[in-house]
Amino acid sequence: MRIFLASTPVDNFCEVVNIVGTPKLLLDTDKSPGSVLSEAPYNSATGSTSPKFRLTVATNNYNEDLNYRATNSLELNGGTIRDAAGNDAVLTLATPGSSLLYGKGLVVDTTLPTITADATSPTGTIAGPTTVTLTFYFDEVMNSSVWPTITFSDVAGDYIITYVDSSRNWIESNQTLEIDYTIAQGDGDDGNKNMDVTLTDQQDFAGNPVTGGDTVSGMFRIDFP
Repeated sequence: MRIFLASTPVDNFCEVVNIVGTPKLLLDTDKSPGSVLSEAPYNSATGSTSPKFRLTVATNNYNEDLNYRATNSLELNGGTIRDAAGNDAVLTLATPGSSLLYGKGLVVDTTLPTITADATSPTGTIAGPTTVTLTFYFDEVMNSSVWPTITFSDVAGDYIITYVDSSRNWIESNQTLEIDYTIAQGDGDDGNKNMDVTLTDQQDFAGNPVTGGDTVSGMFRIDFP
């Protein structure tokens, strides 16, 4: 989970307002794959036309264009918002989609990306030496400027190859990664090993890492005659 703190004005009031207590803004952070709505309490800027509210992002919050929930999403929560003459502020917000959504472009993302192997990637027994192309699909767009560490290991974990070559190719809007791996003499140790493939260090654009270093198990066997 990434903690993302954002202080942002809601809508400018037409005159200076003074805030007492902790009014709150109800935010729409349950878009799929998220599932939890959020509340952003008043943070600062009383005595101005632009009060600020602070959101602390929690697990299962997600929205690619953060917005408040409805025109009545600004609540007093036991506090007050008044002008200098003591008049209560009108709390009705602009229609969602015409204010915070287009004005700020904030993204909330706490979802860890996952991977699967392409069905066309090599399976079964592979005779070395040879070069194979492995294809991995991510369930969201990844940050291609961050190179993953790719580790091949046998199922027992007693034979490990760390792939550090630069023969990697991002395709399909950075949701698919192709790597070319050259099987050299000695890979597979005793000549016949079930190989797991683990990707680590890869991140999406929010900085969320691949889930726990995702492993595609038993993808292929290396065999030298």
